[in-house]
Amino acid sequence: METETRLSLFRDMISCCHNLYLWTYDSAFHLITSNCPEQTIIDNLFVMNRSRDDFIRQIAEQDTPVIYTNEMGLMWVMTPYFLDNELLRFYILGPFFVDDIPPKSLEAQLNKHNLSVPLRQEFMLFLHKLPVISLSRIFEYAIMLYFCITEKKITVSALRYHENTRKINGEFIQRESMDAHGTYKGEQEMLRMVREGDLNYQSHMNKMSITGHLGKLSNGDPLRQMKNAVLVCITLFSRAAIEGGLTPEVSYTLTDHYF
Repeated sequence: METETRLSLFRDMISCCHNLYLWTYDSAFHLITSNCPEQTIIDNLFVMNRSRDDFIRQIAEQDTPVIYTNEMGLMWVMTPYFLDNELLRFYILGPFFVDDIPPKSLEAQLNKHNLSVPLRQEFMLFLHKLPVISLSRIFEYAIMLYFCITEKKITVSALRYHENTRKINGEFIQRESMDAHGTYKGEQEMLRMVREGDLNYQSHMNKMSITGHLGKLSNGDPLRQMKNAVLVCITLFSRAAIEGGLTPEVSYTLTDHYF
């Protein structure tokens, strides 16, 4: 089955459950196709206040899917496609939210951009139609999208995360912090412990709580941020446990219980 055929089937199957759209961009991030009826309204939402060259470079650092969040809290799954090490396409699923964001917060974000009143109204109408989808479901969609494109299977731990930059005093400030590399190593070590059933995790967790850096998972709500962080951890740990030999039935049952 050819890539485009698999993607078409994938898109149609997802549309049975969620109002999600599939986008195809070329290597310069110019839109090729989309099943979104409001294409012209949201095409630029991906890179608000961003250089497209910087955006492309950061998303295409690897071929694995990226869970991308813009400054409004809108999220997409983005997968670059390479052939013989040459970047050819970006396949993108979304946008969506992982949490209910108050309309006033969305309006406040839109007001930061030089948009006309009619365009802002169109944006708001579109945003109200977008689905709110759990992170665990998004992880699964990202893995399936990657398989449709590459015919390769990956795990949740292969997913990447990226949030749009924000502008301070005329300069773009990247969310990445100096501890990002250490945080990634710490996460991988924790997943290894789950896979291997290593119960000597307390000291490692204490270290992670001091030095770890967690990306933004909620728009200004500390309690929702904490809840989302726990949901992410439970999902990652459940998949690591399956990789270590726990049956999927037991892992999913425990996941539902902890949720």
